[in-house]
Amino acid sequence: MPLSCTTPSGFRFLTIVCMLAALTLSLAKALVDHLPEPPLIQFCVINLMGFFLFLSSLYVGRKLKEPKSQWLNNAFAVSGIVLTLYSGTVEVEGMIKSSFIPVFYVIEILILIWITKKFKLQADRYIELSEIHSGSKSPI
Repeated sequence: MPLSCTTPSGFRFLTIVCMLAALTLSLAKALVDHLPEPPLIQFCVINLMGFFLFLSSLYVGRKLKEPKSQWLNNAFAVSGIVLTLYSGTVEVEGMIKSSFIPVFYVIEILILIWITKKFKLQADRYIELSEIHSGSKSPI
């Protein structure tokens, strides 16, 4: 049986995903609290942690076939997204915010697009099945 959110075991893995995301956010906040005061440094560290966590989960997820492993890998992808969103709450003031942060986000978007074009995100088995299905003719 597949692990969907509507089954009890799938819902259990969904709660694990949420808890891993919350613990990762708490860990990142605890680590960033030890950094020097400029908020720009804190923003960059939290944002880059989320960005690299998301990219690494994409990279690792390419090879995973077992549903439980895919759920746990997705937990780290969600954690990366949560960290990136949380980095936006760091108060960076002044001219730096209006000029540096948008450029920072544009660079991340371009890197993400470039890397995901390089990755093969679907397993070969699913690509072959979709090609077979799309090439077959309907008997009707």
